[in-house]
Amino acid sequence: MVGMWLPPDIVDKTSNTTRFHYRVRNRMSAQIDTVVLHQTSFNRGNVPDNYLSVHAHYVVLPDGTIVQLHPIESYLVASSAFNDDAIAVEFVGNFPDEHGHYWKGDEYGRSVLSNLQIGGGRDLVRYLNETYGISFVFAHRQGEAADLRGNCPGPDIWYNVGEWATAQLGMSDGGSGYKEGKGSPIPDSWRQPRTS
Repeated sequence: MVGMWLPPDIVDKTSNTTRFHYRVRNRMSAQIDTVVLHQTSFNRGNVPDNYLSVHAHYVVLPDGTIVQLHPIESYLVASSAFNDDAIAVEFVGNFPDEHGHYWKGDEYGRSVLSNLQIGGGRDLVRYLNETYGISFVFAHRQGEAADLRGNCPGPDIWYNVGEWATAQLGMSDGGSGYKEGKGSPIPDSWRQPRTS
């Protein structure tokens, strides 16, 4: 059928990750209603096993591959104020802020968000929305102090995946000015394409 959306292929590595150190406890899937977008701030290539130590439920590799590291029912210390009810999604790479600055770019590289990675991220968010009824999409910075995670996930990921999810899937980002705890709202500059 033309135009029919198919669930993405997901590489399941949940049996290979460190369970006892990262999975704090189980939680009921009914309480999970949020996706929080992150960036890893480093790139170890497109080999799924290179990310087994990442504190996230999913990672989206530069080639668009989606890797599940932990079951969504696992409580992870990953998304700060959103930990109780969030699925953490990390995009692999060290991505720039709205001014084109990178966190320790000489040491961790300077990544460009690829169309494949955007497509993988959108497919994953749509899958979580349709499969689990996830209705919120947040930037990590909304739940963490700006001096710690001010550019997480960064304008490129937010615009291409977060803003897309609000416009195309009807998900909520809490609205202008929304934050939790010591978090910081999404800057207006993140809601439009970043100009180089």
